[in-house]
Amino acid sequence: MALGIHLLVAGSEVQAKEGSQEDRIHVQYCNKNCTINEASSGCSKGCKCVFEGNNPQGICISISYLEDYPELDYEDPELNKASPRPLRN
Repeated sequence: MALGIHLLVAGSEVQAKEGSQEDRIHVQYCNKNCTINEASSGCSKGCKCVFEGNNPQGICISISYLEDYPELDYEDPELNKASPRPLRN
């Protein structure tokens, strides 16, 4: 499967046509660069080191496939019931 990803330092963005399989792929920046002096310094668990073009500096990202879950209705009362409750003092 070919995957076209446009990475940004402050976050990430997946470019895909609406309704395509690629819109179910979530890419997230893991808040870490993965190269020091052009050598790999590794990424945390669940993240991978990627490079853009010929840039020798890599960044850590996580890539998740969201499968065929339906779109969430954030106003659904059942979803609100499942939300974590605030701590009580």
